Amino acid sequence: MLDIQSELNKGTRIKLYLPKTQPSAWFIPAIVLNEHQKVIILDDDESIHEVWRERFRQFMGMTNKTIKASHFYSPNEFINWQNAQSEKNIHPSIFLCDYEFVACSRNRIDFITKLKLNYFSVLVTSRFNSEEV
Repeated sequence: MLDIQSELNKGTRIKLYLPKTQPSAWFIPAIVLNEHQKVIILDDDESIHEVWRERFRQFMGMTNKTIKASHFYSPNEFINWQNAQSEKNIHPSIFLCDYEFVACSRNRIDFITKLKLNYFSVLVTSRFNSEEV
């Protein structure tokens, strides 16, 4: 529905009403985190890391729970860290993975599958409408 209201010498206000739809089956409306949950963020964009930092700060402030987040900006940086953790079990961490890295030819789905992180990962991308994703 479109609602247009106009007043001479004041301006025009246009309101567009869109029907509410159900999210797609693949959409995750919430990420459930447990006390002291480990979260691994894989993204090459600093602004995305800052968004996650702020969300976790807000979550911890509201719930008094502690979330330990580790931030990685490249696949190699994460792989090097993971190899150093070989003595320790990094699961059940939750992995928040960007779909693509600018300097990397492989996408995150390949990366997640290769490292056997499928059941622990959430693909975070703006390319959700892309057929290849």
